[in-house]
Amino acid sequence: MTAHDPAQRSAHPRAGRPGDDELARLADSVMSLSDDMHEALLPVWEPLTGLQVLFLRIIAHYDRVTRHDLVSRCRTSRAAVAPGLASLVHRGYVVETPDGAEAVLRLGPEGRAMLARMERARVALLRRALEAHVGRLDAHVDRTAAVLLGIRDVTAPR
Repeated sequence: MTAHDPAQRSAHPRAGRPGDDELARLADSVMSLSDDMHEALLPVWEPLTGLQVLFLRIIAHYDRVTRHDLVSRCRTSRAAVAPGLASLVHRGYVVETPDGAEAVLRLGPEGRAMLARMERARVALLRRALEAHVGRLDAHVDRTAAVLLGIRDVTAPR
């Protein structure tokens, strides 16, 4: 029996544990919600590109980020990073601080403000979605967040 075998997909390795079908549904739900949030936040990102928003999120998330880190984490080239990053620095979204051979990147005032606007927009999107369910899902928010954070604690790149 392989992981692609239908019998395995619905099998529960241990009683009470989710099977592949349930986990696939969870993964699809998380990705669909992420895609929906991405689409809903496009106006909030103006005037930034998707790659620039990714730069800001990476810089905000990690302690010490360099240009090389952006190339690596975005799976792109230095040539692709250079113009978008230069624009972010020029407009105050990112500040470069010399640190040995390569500058360290940190959020500037505009970058912090942009991420705060994005956070407020994500919260508003979720609030509207929950309100559409007239309170039926409210009791599940904390537990859902705890489950997703628990999964992320194990899967997040270090």
